[in-house]
Amino acid sequence: MKNFNKFNFNRGFTIIETLVAISILMLSIVGPLTVSQKSLSASLYAKDQVIASFLAQDAMEYLKNIRDGEGYSDLMDTVGGCIISNPCNIDTIENKIASCPLNGDCEKLYIKDGEGYTTASNGNNTIPSIFRRVFYVDTINISNSGEEANFIVKVTWQNGTIKNHTVLEDQFFDIIR
Repeated sequence: MKNFNKFNFNRGFTIIETLVAISILMLSIVGPLTVSQKSLSASLYAKDQVIASFLAQDAMEYLKNIRDGEGYSDLMDTVGGCIISNPCNIDTIENKIASCPLNGDCEKLYIKDGEGYTTASNGNNTIPSIFRRVFYVDTINISNSGEEANFIVKVTWQNGTIKNHTVLEDQFFDIIR
């Protein structure tokens, strides 16, 4: 006669227990990976933002150097046609200012070996960048104390389908003494 009161169970994990353990393990791995991926994306965006800010400041300093060296009037003669509907491209390495095409889409900047960013693509020693830089004179106010011009430098770039931009604005004065 058989004894039905004694059951012979093999001790171990069932399939449900195994699936729950694997799910918990996956969640504990996926969470930190997601955070690290987002922080990597944020650091790449921050790097591009810093470069764009540098390029905008570089152009603004170039314009200030023209104003300080040649005078406000000569600066305005040089860049007077650079308005919002017809922005200009500025190359601080090649020392040139050029009007953009009619659609306002200036050419990309190139990274020149050891020198910085330029609009000139000189073959082997330049690499295309993702940045475009334009500037324009927005408003000119004339009063009894002198003239004031609002200069705007805009740097744009695109990562994938996302378009980004940095804008730097400064007022230049020609004070009548």
